[in-house]
Amino acid sequence: MPHKCVVFGCPVEGATIRIPAAIKNQGEETQRSSEARRREWIRQIGCKEVTLDTARSRHRLCHRHFQSGYPARLWDKNNPDWIPSLHMGHANGKSPESARHEMAAAGLAKIGVTDKISTKAPTTSPSQPPAPAVSTTTLETTFSSLRSPDNAFLVPETNSSSSPVNLSLTRCNTTVDVCDGRLASENLDLETQLKELEDQVIRLTGENVDLKTKLRQHGDEVSGMTCGNIGLETKLESSNILENTFVGCDSKVQAYTGLSNFCLLMILFNLVGPHLRQEPRSSLSKFQQLMLCLMKLRFNLPVLVLADMFRVSTTIVSRTFRSVIDVMYLRMQPLVVWPERDCLHYTMPLQFKKYFGNKIAVIIDCFEVFVEKPSSLQSHAQTFSMNKHQNAVKYLVGIAPQGAVTFVSKGWGGQVSDKHLIENCALLDKLIHGDVILADMGFNIKNGAVLHCADAIIPAFAKEKFPLSPLEVETTGKTVHARTHVERVIGHLRQKYTILSSTVPIDCLLTNEEETVTTLDKMVFVGCALINMCPSVITFD
Repeated sequence: MPHKCVVFGCPVEGATIRIPAAIKNQGEETQRSSEARRREWIRQIGCKEVTLDTARSRHRLCHRHFQSGYPARLWDKNNPDWIPSLHMGHANGKSPESARHEMAAAGLAKIGVTDKISTKAPTTSPSQPPAPAVSTTTLETTFSSLRSPDNAFLVPETNSSSSPVNLSLTRCNTTVDVCDGRLASENLDLETQLKELEDQVIRLTGENVDLKTKLRQHGDEVSGMTCGNIGLETKLESSNILENTFVGCDSKVQAYTGLSNFCLLMILFNLVGPHLRQEPRSSLSKFQQLMLCLMKLRFNLPVLVLADMFRVSTTIVSRTFRSVIDVMYLRMQPLVVWPERDCLHYTMPLQFKKYFGNKIAVIIDCFEVFVEKPSSLQSHAQTFSMNKHQNAVKYLVGIAPQGAVTFVSKGWGGQVSDKHLIENCALLDKLIHGDVILADMGFNIKNGAVLHCADAIIPAFAKEKFPLSPLEVETTGKTVHARTHVERVIGHLRQKYTILSSTVPIDCLLTNEEETVTTLDKMVFVGCALINMCPSVITFD
């Protein structure tokens, strides 16, 4: 429903400008300005139905009462459209002259004078002559003639103080004096308010200058801190372990990872990297996660040292190492495989062909990794090695004559014998007819190898009262010389990845319900796979 403009005499239907309300939630200054503006709008409208208490949202004005067509902003007090000023009409529908007379009558009423000046002669007795009537025009002319240059009334001296005209002039003069006093008081109040506003503007200007000075100082500090931050970031990038750090620097790659060159490192990263998980809030990239795991395997650095090097917490270092080892164990399975016989015979080194022909399938040996002493007596008894006199986990490693690791068993307790380990680790199941195993003296596995149509060559040892024959001495020398290659590979593995030469925490032997492979088993397998990526210790000449 369209709203009619509340201004008297305005014919516009569909007014859209509401009377501004008092704003009380934006500070005292805004509240005073909004209340003063609301009073001025209602005074300009001049309608008896629209007051400070009765003004509602349905009371609206149209655009024709503003010079620009719209009201000005609250803070723009010098704008002529701060209050409506055009085509305002009159609230009671009377002429301007009647409105002026009513205002004068209201002023007379405050001092006890009758609301209107009578234009009739006062009532007299029949014997007295009637007094001449005084019209409004005559009174106005008289007022004009009696005003002095300083806008004050000059009452002529007369002996007849009771004359109706003189009485009216005196009362009008009193009313004008009262109005002038009230206007002077209002003017004084406005000047006081103006002076307070000027003082407030000066104070705010000074505060603004101080704030600008402080802002400039803080800006200089921020600029200095930004330059320092850029320098720290530059140093951080130069000292951090990033991919660009190893480009074209094979010696650094070999020192940090054990791999021979950067090309092999990138092959490993392309194999493992896509399957690594990078948390949204983690500051480690996938390449840094791989480097953290390789450095832990190679140097067995404490968790705190790795946390300082990669600028992360110790918790993140431990969690990252375990997650990367899991991925590497799964993705590097093709690097440790049992070879096909045709491929094995075609690439057989000359020293093996000379002594054993093409029959050697695998060279085996065991090595042990020390672990912390378990708190359980049963676990302590299972892992205690009588040879090393320490708790350890035993692994069986088999290499091809070419020097590549082709078999790695799971970890067994240190008290397990070599014969029991090889008979229960599924190595013999991989043999075929005609295969030959080279083993040490402790591996009494000839009977087990015969069951798989294979043979085992074990160095002979001197028995009581039966010295070795010349043939046994020659055969034993050849076997020992060929068997030393597996010891070289194991030594190379433990020297390159020193975590396998140190005492491993006992929690590396724990497994969960989902898998049966321990973390230590994964580390040994990953180490063997990394050894296979490096050049072989056996020459083919």
